[in-house]
Amino acid sequence: MVNPMTTAELSALTSNDSRILDRVQALLEQGQVSDAMSLLFAELGRLQRQLEPGEWDRFVQDVILPHPVLELVHQAPLCRHSFEQPRGYPGDAELIDYLYGLREPENASAVGSTIHDWCFGRAPVRGVRHRREWLASILDEEAARLDGKARVLSVACGHLREGRLSGAFCSGWFEEVVALDADASSLAVARASQPELVTPIQLSVARLPNRAKRLGTFDLIYSAGLYDYLEDELAHRLTASLFSLLRAGGRLVVGNFLAGVADSSFMEAFMGWKLFYRTREQIEGLLVQAPSEEIGELSFHQDPYGVFGYVTARRTFP
Repeated sequence: MVNPMTTAELSALTSNDSRILDRVQALLEQGQVSDAMSLLFAELGRLQRQLEPGEWDRFVQDVILPHPVLELVHQAPLCRHSFEQPRGYPGDAELIDYLYGLREPENASAVGSTIHDWCFGRAPVRGVRHRREWLASILDEEAARLDGKARVLSVACGHLREGRLSGAFCSGWFEEVVALDADASSLAVARASQPELVTPIQLSVARLPNRAKRLGTFDLIYSAGLYDYLEDELAHRLTASLFSLLRAGGRLVVGNFLAGVADSSFMEAFMGWKLFYRTREQIEGLLVQAPSEEIGELSFHQDPYGVFGYVTARRTFP
């Protein structure tokens, strides 16, 4: 536990770290993007570890947001899009398309394009791309297991881009894929990816636990980008509700950003992307309200970059 700083200590630290931001600004203006971003990421991580959460929030609000370096970093389209939240919430499907490399950084300055490319190579972004590939493999596995008769539910589906990487999805080798999201624009893109296969349902996650039974039952349910935004109480209730919708032998996959992701300070301060990070034990504990006697198989998967953790549970056969 970090001891809270006195006002004088915080003021001194703020003054010192403001000078670091000045240095980052100067490097960016000189076109030395790699040096600037390396310095920024390292110093932000150090500072966040040093401060209490409330002190860190004050530093972001009082020092980073008013500093000219923010506008320089926001010349990178993915950073600006994330911070401005044009759809009204963080981590929208258009941002994820940037991270997948499916959306180009149009009309960006030379510095902005270089910052964009620099961020694109960071571990969290690589983890997001790995997530897409891994989900596509899960879709193919479940389609093969049930010889094309699997019914699938994707919760907080976004643009459902993992479908493009799944041979089973592209060939329509499922009974149905239900795409659930609160964002109508995302659902329109998801449905267009396979109109004869995808059934879009617009529903907020807060209402989902009470309405889950109306969706029917499924052989595969997955949610890889939602739980980062959920507090434990809702996350536990939702997981139990989703597990109850599984058919015998059905598979539930839930993912979450892992605690300790190094770039979280930059994501919060410069991208407005604040998340709930969880340890492996906390991710596995998302199933705490599901009936243990019905969990026939439980496994944990972590991506190669140490960014995301996934818990998988199968419902027991009768």
